Amino acid sequence: MIEDHALRLRRLSDRWADLELRIKEAEQINESVKVSAINELRYTGRRFMDAWLIADKEDSKITSAERVEFDTHIRLAEQYFNNADHDLSDSLIAFFSERRLHYLDRYGLIRATQMYPFLNAWIARVDEAQAIVRASRRDRRTRDDGYTKIVREIIPELISTYRNIVNSEISYLRRYRIERFWRCCGLLFTLVVGLAGRSRTKGSMS
Repeated sequence: MIEDHALRLRRLSDRWADLELRIKEAEQINESVKVSAINELRYTGRRFMDAWLIADKEDSKITSAERVEFDTHIRLAEQYFNNADHDLSDSLIAFFSERRLHYLDRYGLIRATQMYPFLNAWIARVDEAQAIVRASRRDRRTRDDGYTKIVREIIPELISTYRNIVNSEISYLRRYRIERFWRCCGLLFTLVVGLAGRSRTKGSMS
């Protein structure tokens, strides 16, 4: 196998392993966020195998035409892989954006921030990620740099904070139900005492 061919295949293989880990992490958050990325990885796999079949030959048996063909296959595999990488980030950001609207619509800003003290900072990071995605469509030359920042800095923070939000919501709702139960008990007790007092008052008057 030609050294350059082996290097390009190995580099893409290493990136693939990292992306699979991120896909599994996304799957644990929401099943749907990984669909588009997996579809692009299917195309990556086909081109990767086509390139590998050429690269697996002995150096002396690889023709000039096959070298060109290898370059085409591996270049397209890398492009499909980049699409998968970016699709995964896009779908996660879209999911977090939808959850942001859900929390605000369901609880309102004041109550939501009481439930999740870190919600405002989380929302700001979602907005930042969306701004980077929009900018990448306007200037494709900065696309890779923008997505690198999203993957390395923003998404890990969004995922960590989202898990805290979910746990906070569970705790808050459990505490809210308990407090509501005791408020109802207090109101019922007050009502019973009031009715008993009225009954005694009527009895003494008669």
